[in-house]
Amino acid sequence: MADSRVALLKIFNTVSVLAQQNIAFRGSNNDEYSNLLKILKMRAEEIPELKWWLNKPTGYKWLHHDYVNEMLKIMAHEVINIHIREIKSVEYYSIIVDETMDVSRLEQVSISFRITLPDFTVKEIFMGFYETSNTKSETLLNIIKGVLLRYELDITKLRGQYFDGTANMSGKYSGVQTLLRKLESRALFVHCTAHTLNLVAQDAMKNVEMIKNFIGVTKDVINFIRDSPKRIAIFKDLQATCDENLPTLSPFCPTR
Repeated sequence: MADSRVALLKIFNTVSVLAQQNIAFRGSNNDEYSNLLKILKMRAEEIPELKWWLNKPTGYKWLHHDYVNEMLKIMAHEVINIHIREIKSVEYYSIIVDETMDVSRLEQVSISFRITLPDFTVKEIFMGFYETSNTKSETLLNIIKGVLLRYELDITKLRGQYFDGTANMSGKYSGVQTLLRKLESRALFVHCTAHTLNLVAQDAMKNVEMIKNFIGVTKDVINFIRDSPKRIAIFKDLQATCDENLPTLSPFCPTR
């Protein structure tokens, strides 16, 4: 039993390192060449308990993808619990929310918390992405309230909200910041400083004719290609002829 515990701990440690380094676990079509198994076999040369575990003729080895996924879920839950304990350890917190569309064209809402530790160190904690069918202010508010409820965070301790300048987020009458302030009036709204800096640069560039024309032409070219499946196919063929691994053509999105 003791040897099994040692082996299982080493498997957990290896899974944790692969996850932290964002390294794929499994092979493309054969588990024998997976990163997880290769690293475990290498470690087994120095860990007798792990070598015994991997060479067992029968019984569970906890290397099936379902077991590995369960290990990852356990680790993810523990990471979240650590973050929640840290947020609850301070008197007040702020929330950072933004929405964006992922590669599968589904709208995702990212939620992070900003806290100040006792030594006055400011820390931002990412809590996750939450899928949404629309970006109406009421829907986004319900997502935020759901996160606070799930993690048992007291909304009366919310002292700041940090969003972009879109109407659904920062609107004076029906934006998320207004709806949140109805629940907690002391939650001060701050327009995202990164967006604000980009807006300053954007306005400054409008006065430079060459840059203004360049941005306008870039926007028109992107829209011209994306508006036609045929032109998108031609663009992909051109990408394939390049030696470099070029990113996909993203829609032009002005800063708000």
